[in-house]
Amino acid sequence: MRSGILSISYWGCALFWALLGVGLCSNRALAKGAGEVAPVAAIGVNFHTGVTGKSLTGALGQYVAFRAEARKGYFRPNAACEVQSSVGKASIGSDTPAATIYGSGFLAGFHVFLFPTGRFQPFFGGNGVFSWHFMKLASPPTGVEPYTQGLSYGYEASAGVDIRMGSQDGTALRIRSGFWSVGSQLAGVSGFQLNGFRFELGLVW
Repeated sequence: MRSGILSISYWGCALFWALLGVGLCSNRALAKGAGEVAPVAAIGVNFHTGVTGKSLTGALGQYVAFRAEARKGYFRPNAACEVQSSVGKASIGSDTPAATIYGSGFLAGFHVFLFPTGRFQPFFGGNGVFSWHFMKLASPPTGVEPYTQGLSYGYEASAGVDIRMGSQDGTALRIRSGFWSVGSQLAGVSGFQLNGFRFELGLVW
């Protein structure tokens, strides 16, 4: 019963973020007219790392991200939402049970573009992260619940490039990589780490 409730809670939260992303991307027409906001949609993979005893390690995750970003200038503030899932092993004390994690998050920060015009536009930046995660353990250690959830806080540092297709103000292919680091209370462990190197491909309208 509890797992069913948590599953419904996750998918409800995921649906909220997905609808929010659709809402952000619906600004496409406004962005084309006003030239102020660029919607971005991306898919990516996350390679998890972390400290032994309180992290998800050796796991591969995937995510879908929706972002709204200032269209022009060297300094471009942005806000994004993500829906995530990961499968691998959790390192809890001396145990490494199989784990599945679902999550959704909100990011806010900036990108700094080295060349804000032209077809090749490299950038770097950072985001603060506020997210929620639900973890399912196949064989939890003694005293640990098989289903736990918690809020997570942290940051993301990234770098990438926009490659304009067609006109210099047209759609761009975005290639982006970075490092994601958040801490939570999953499995009842203080400072449980959901760190990882990530790589994503997306489109900027």
